[in-house]
Amino acid sequence: MGKDLFIKYYKLVQMVIELIVDIWKKNDSQTVLDCLHVIFDIISTVSDIEPSYCLGTLLRYIDNQMMDVALRSTILSSKLGDDCLIAALHRMVDWARWPAAGTVDVWVVKFLRGLASVHRYTILMNVTENKVTQLFLTLRIPPIRKVNLKILVHLLLGYQHSPEPFHKVLPHANEMISDLMKENTPGSKFVLDQLADLLYCLMYHHAGFPDLYDPVLEALKSVTPPSDSEIKKKLAECKWGTQKLEGVVTTYTAHLKKSETGKTGLHNLGNSCYMNSVIQALFMCDSFRHMVLIHPISTEQTFMAKLQYVFAFLSLTQRPAYAPVNFLDISRPPWFTHGCQQDCSEFFKYLLVQLQEQETAAMKRKLSFSQQDGDGDTTPKERKIDPLSTLVGQTFCGKMKITVTCLNCKTQSSNTEDFLDLSLAFPEYKVSSQKTLAGGSAKTSEEAMSDVADSSSSVTNIMTLNDLLRYYFQPESLVEDNQYHCDKCNGLQDGQRRQEVVGNPEYLIFTLMRFSYDAQLKARTKIFNEVKYPKTLILPVHRNTLFTQNILRKCGSKNLCNFVESQICKQGCDPLSCDVELYGLCSVIVHSGTSSDCGHYYCYARHSIHKPLTSISDEDLSEDTIDFLQDRWYLFNDSRVSYADYQSFSSVTQRFTKDTAYVLFYKRIDMHRDDYKVDLNESISPRRVDPPLRADLRAHVNKDNRLYLQEQEVAAKKKCTKQLPSSPWNWQYKDDDDNGPPGSCGGGGGLGSLDTSGSKFVF
Repeated sequence: MGKDLFIKYYKLVQMVIELIVDIWKKNDSQTVLDCLHVIFDIISTVSDIEPSYCLGTLLRYIDNQMMDVALRSTILSSKLGDDCLIAALHRMVDWARWPAAGTVDVWVVKFLRGLASVHRYTILMNVTENKVTQLFLTLRIPPIRKVNLKILVHLLLGYQHSPEPFHKVLPHANEMISDLMKENTPGSKFVLDQLADLLYCLMYHHAGFPDLYDPVLEALKSVTPPSDSEIKKKLAECKWGTQKLEGVVTTYTAHLKKSETGKTGLHNLGNSCYMNSVIQALFMCDSFRHMVLIHPISTEQTFMAKLQYVFAFLSLTQRPAYAPVNFLDISRPPWFTHGCQQDCSEFFKYLLVQLQEQETAAMKRKLSFSQQDGDGDTTPKERKIDPLSTLVGQTFCGKMKITVTCLNCKTQSSNTEDFLDLSLAFPEYKVSSQKTLAGGSAKTSEEAMSDVADSSSSVTNIMTLNDLLRYYFQPESLVEDNQYHCDKCNGLQDGQRRQEVVGNPEYLIFTLMRFSYDAQLKARTKIFNEVKYPKTLILPVHRNTLFTQNILRKCGSKNLCNFVESQICKQGCDPLSCDVELYGLCSVIVHSGTSSDCGHYYCYARHSIHKPLTSISDEDLSEDTIDFLQDRWYLFNDSRVSYADYQSFSSVTQRFTKDTAYVLFYKRIDMHRDDYKVDLNESISPRRVDPPLRADLRAHVNKDNRLYLQEQEVAAKKKCTKQLPSSPWNWQYKDDDDNGPPGSCGGGGGLGSLDTSGSKFVF
């Protein structure tokens, strides 16, 4: 529609509006309510022909009391289903596109608050998910930006159970910020400040996505952020309610595209990020993934069977993200509450134990049957299975020798235990007179949150992984209430406990003991200290062979040998009395939050593909730079997968003080491997390096890929057959326009000689 035609149309609309308002003035309030009822019937009817945006102009002539009566009767009506209310709200939000619909934002926000008060969350989620992008893009149009911004703010700040709608508008954020800054008018400055407050609030609430938020923070560096108290106040004011949404599974595939990395994400099934991060870390353990996919399944191994399906989908699905519903149902520990945040380390250990126990049971049954066939004895016999012979044992199981020395008679007793991970405690540091069970300050979650905001405890106390390892392996004194019972002395004696790694696993897992429970304060706490973890870890191993005897086999070059030997000495070990193993960092699970029962988990990982030794020069021989694995990192954040950079994520705590490394995966380095021939400069898919999938797994994935293609086809047909309204009032309707409305719709000159200074428009 041209400018002259629009002005003519606008004037005709105003004549009709004035006529209706004149009728209202000459009649009682019931007439007004009857008219509102007719308007609601129009906008709540599902139809391909959209009613005019101009209807929204009538709302500015309804007083607050009448508005409350109309909205209350609508919200509390038992005859109106979700479809009707969703259609009505969609169209009311569209009314915000009409410049003269000045109070539509007040109506929409009150409508939304009313629906939240009666827990109509399905409607609120639908409107938010479908309208936030439209509202965000209209911020470019000066005559209507304030009205749209108010609705956008309420929707996004109310939708607090998932970051997905917020992340839908983030791709447009930097360009919008730049446009508002370039416009540099009082109106654009006001909108920029409000938009910045909104973005800061949402990044604070939906923490844990540094790859998405860093560019926005850079764009907003000249805008002062709101304080923590202001953010909390805004979030509390807009929250939909205090009740939890039970059984809500949000899988947003409509707007997702397959990651450019070629990797597949995992949908969050309701606070299931603890599981997603563990699955992705395990999937990126290449040898473990290979063994899982080819592992023969028996009836006892239910966990392994479900894990195979998850790995098969992550390898071959065409979907951008997969929803591991069945795996969550079977792998969730019995004491985990459905839908609540959990400790990913606890889940990880439970999963490995179950995989190992079920495989052990299958091996015992198979061994028992084979021996029965041989000797004719049908009586079941208990057979002992070496844990190291299981799949989990071969990849994650190590051996720890624990030696206790009686300080009275000097007698030593020792035993060897298997371990799946090493739980590293933090050395005690005096911040408070109370100490937690794991060391550190015994603070409530609220006090800890304050510390995070002030960055007082997370940046100044920086430790290294080697610091924690030295603390872990240092001898422990057994005195006072913790004395040792010596059999030779036949009583309690002072003692010393020492532990040494005597069997090193292929994948070495560290859990940083950040979470503890203070029995006196009855509060959960978190230690926020930043921990620097190296790309290459040198682990002392106490066994029959010595480092000096295997020096060339371990390192391959003289300079590398000298470097490794110096690192052993730094750890307080004698290279003449122990051997070493080199490990390369391959996964980091990060916890974002203030305690173990809240927050968010995400994972950084890379394939365990070795570099050629010839590519490691003498300049690389330092703690910060030496690396034996190819440096192609990925960020797995629920359904999102993107490329990552070690230099960036290794210091994430310095930028986001609630985000701390929690679980570290290290892969044993074998100097004689030649898998460096796989080039990771390209985005490889596991299907190129994994063994062929079993026929049933491949058939299952292929069937779903076919279904996904059919879903895309149906969606495309629906989009093509959608009828665009032919009414003249849709002056800026353009369904597929990603660049916003045409130039004649925005800016001060877009309306020509139309008077935009009167009360009929809101700027």
